[in-house]
Amino acid sequence: MKLELLGDPGAEELLVFFVGWGMDARPFEALVPEGLRVALLFDYRHPELPPLPRARRIKVLAWSLGVRMALECLAQISAEAALLVAGTGAFAHPRWGIDPRLVRLTLEGLKREGEGVRTRFFERMFAQRQECERFFKGRPARQLPEVIEELERALTLPPLFPRNLPRKIPMMALIPEKDRIFPPQAQQRFWTAEGIPFIFLDRGHFPFYALRDLREFWRTYTHDMFKP
Repeated sequence: MKLELLGDPGAEELLVFFVGWGMDARPFEALVPEGLRVALLFDYRHPELPPLPRARRIKVLAWSLGVRMALECLAQISAEAALLVAGTGAFAHPRWGIDPRLVRLTLEGLKREGEGVRTRFFERMFAQRQECERFFKGRPARQLPEVIEELERALTLPPLFPRNLPRKIPMMALIPEKDRIFPPQAQQRFWTAEGIPFIFLDRGHFPFYALRDLREFWRTYTHDMFKP
């Protein structure tokens, strides 16, 4: 996977952010507040976690396919807590993830029709038009062949379950009720089975533009479940 560092290099707080399929840093650059460093991880064609910068406090934020990848990497990160958004440990799965048939259809469409399919996918991530328009002003700039390869690999990933992780940290999940990418029912089934607390959001698959920045996003949705 690839790493891009955003924000303040001297910050004591590091947010390790595993983003979703097809992403890069561009949609998130304006969401990094002053005094926070963000290690943004993307492009999961190769699963190895790059070296992360040191920090006094480390938190993990993961979204969509990034949830599955974060669970794979958590044992290598000295994080105090993880917030898992719009995803599960089973990316392509008939019960706990996206129906594998739909993932295959998306792959076929990307190979056959190209950019139009990717554009429609991005549009489906949003329940609010204004947020969708904001995203497209800074949409990811990755090349189509590499995101096709990334999705092909994601389709083969086996499920990972928090209960089996070698290192336990506090976790919480957010389930967008208007998610048209990753079925909310699958998310609820997975986190219920794993005993991980979750709350529902009145949002689409991409919920990050609802608040000012990533720090406010974390604080708003974790409340007093994690240490401030």
